[in-house]
Amino acid sequence: MAKTPTEHFRTHGVWDVLTLKRDALSTSRFGRADLEIGRNRVIYLLDRALASFANPQPYLFDGILDELQSAANQIPSDENGFARFVGQFEPQLTSLTRQLPGPPPRNIPHKYAQVLDELVDARKAESEQLAQRTAHVSEQLSETEKAASRISTQLRSESTRVTDASTRLEAVVEEAAERMDRDWASRLQDWTHEREQRDSALDAQVADKIALLTVAAQVGQRLVEHAAGTQTALEWTRRATRERRSGLLMRLLAVLFFGAAVVIGGYIVSRAIDDGFTMTLGDGLLRTGVVLSVAGVGAYLATESPRDSWRA
Repeated sequence: MAKTPTEHFRTHGVWDVLTLKRDALSTSRFGRADLEIGRNRVIYLLDRALASFANPQPYLFDGILDELQSAANQIPSDENGFARFVGQFEPQLTSLTRQLPGPPPRNIPHKYAQVLDELVDARKAESEQLAQRTAHVSEQLSETEKAASRISTQLRSESTRVTDASTRLEAVVEEAAERMDRDWASRLQDWTHEREQRDSALDAQVADKIALLTVAAQVGQRLVEHAAGTQTALEWTRRATRERRSGLLMRLLAVLFFGAAVVIGGYIVSRAIDDGFTMTLGDGLLRTGVVLSVAGVGAYLATESPRDSWRA
């Protein structure tokens, strides 16, 4: 059960610490006068702090007890340590002591004391009931522990049985795994051997077909070359025929133009004879130009015809 603020105040460990420190300082003596004065002053502070234990309203000052206990624990009983305490921690002890409620007021009414006694009796009765309930709970807890022990024993037995079954199952699984591994390795080896044989046969067939395709390609290349040569020869034959025909036509035209030139020239000469060579210079030049033009065309055709014959 939770303590009330008053109970927590009165059962705090600071009171035992303050009592021990006061008794220790009361039996101690220091060689320096200032330390003796400080010792008496600290003893007085501890007495004043202990006087607050019986205050009727201590719950208002419950928060400073931990700090006071910490400060009281710093009080040494040797001379050097006490000198350091007086210089460093005495002001803190003085401040905390002044914050305590101090001793209870004098002439407390009888009813108030009676109420306190009744409260103490009620707390005692409640503590007895709590002790009884604690004993009952302890018995139940003991029975629960026994039941838990039996259950734990059963669990250990079941755990052992499950462990054994798990061990046997693991052995079976390992054996099955080994068997499967061996079977798989054997089948894999057979499949690998069969695959190698099929690959070898396929490689041989592919090699034969590649050789056949190579021969066919070479024959095709020769046929293409032969066809190209034949086509080229035919083209050159047709071109030579055209060139020969063109050469013959040019020769024929050259003969015709030369004949025309001879006829035109003979006509011009006969006309000149008939006229008694009375032509003017212009007429002679004009007629000469006509004859030369016709003869020039014939000469050009006669010159080009041998070239066409040579190309053919």
